[in-house]
Amino acid sequence: MNKSCPAKVLGLLLLGLWSAPLQAHVGPHPSVHDTVAGVIERMKREMTTNELSSLTPQKVESFLTTQERAILATEHITFRVNMPVRVSVVRDVKLGDEPFWLRQRGFARTAVMVKEGSNTYDVWQKDFAAGWIGLGIHSLTGSGNHYFILLSPKTPDEKIKLTDLYPGQLRTTDFRAGVEPYIDQADTLSSVPPELEGQLLIRTDTDREEDARLVNLFRWTRYVASNKPDQVVLTWTEVPRTTQAIQWRTSAKTKRGYVQYQKKSDYLRFNPRQPARVKAQTTKLETPTLVTPLFDKYHVDMALQGHDHAYLRTYPLKAGQRVASLNEGTVYVISVSGMKMYSQPKHDYTEFGMTNVSAYEVLDIQISGNRLVYRAYDIDGKLRDELVIEK
Repeated sequence: MNKSCPAKVLGLLLLGLWSAPLQAHVGPHPSVHDTVAGVIERMKREMTTNELSSLTPQKVESFLTTQERAILATEHITFRVNMPVRVSVVRDVKLGDEPFWLRQRGFARTAVMVKEGSNTYDVWQKDFAAGWIGLGIHSLTGSGNHYFILLSPKTPDEKIKLTDLYPGQLRTTDFRAGVEPYIDQADTLSSVPPELEGQLLIRTDTDREEDARLVNLFRWTRYVASNKPDQVVLTWTEVPRTTQAIQWRTSAKTKRGYVQYQKKSDYLRFNPRQPARVKAQTTKLETPTLVTPLFDKYHVDMALQGHDHAYLRTYPLKAGQRVASLNEGTVYVISVSGMKMYSQPKHDYTEFGMTNVSAYEVLDIQISGNRLVYRAYDIDGKLRDELVIEK
């Protein structure tokens, strides 16, 4: 346990910042998430406003590179099987021609239909050899109900052994009447087609319907930043009697800004003096590293951030360098570590790190004693990391 007793009010900051990219769970190539993020950035660079607002699944597919198309067609759900199997993708008929990869990868539509309430699903099948199997995204529109998956052995009466299922929160069960096809919904199938009954069901996650949504994604505001300052905010960052922080927004094309002011005693004179003028500091807000000087200036004790898909806690840092104690620097915690895991190289700023561990974090801030207790537990409730800050 680490402990520090500096002297003032406890400061804590929670952030959701993008950090430097690490190797994805799928290996050296980008994941679906990384691929979609890259496509979005490329669209913003290469497409006009009209093109972005009129995207269709077909236009998006034609925009994708060969590698992007391959990743979106194979990396959404993956698993291994110990024998040759027939894979059935049970798909919402409202999707029309989506997802694009079903026909392209040789899945054939059958005459079998599955009903769930008012929803109707068709069934697409393809045979696979033993080994790794990867299935693609739900859709490029994010609409419709997520597909679910059935597996049947090519050799009758043999039992399928399924391993390395990704995402890890997906579950398997037998496909029978009363089954819940999704892990996050309690909706059940009152009946199942006889030809599919008893097959191995991979229950999927409806929250992932929009993982690759690229159609109707972009929005435009009527209140675009211009060279004229707006959204002016006044803040007392130090002593109110003598200081005033003034912030405003302009477009990125504006390179310089100034604040022009008069003292109250000058303003009330009949012939006031010329206003004083000071240069403003220009900050591009989407650059996350620019907040670090603010952390150092106001001594933020702890910053919780994420998106490395691994757990890491740093030594106390100031100006990016390790310092001796908590009363001198900020501790940064990468606190998002779910089912999707990345590798994590050793850094000189790492005090504690772990990978392939699903964890959750608890903050216990004791106001009366100015004490913060931070603990990280794994999915089984075992304490994995702890930090105590007192002031």
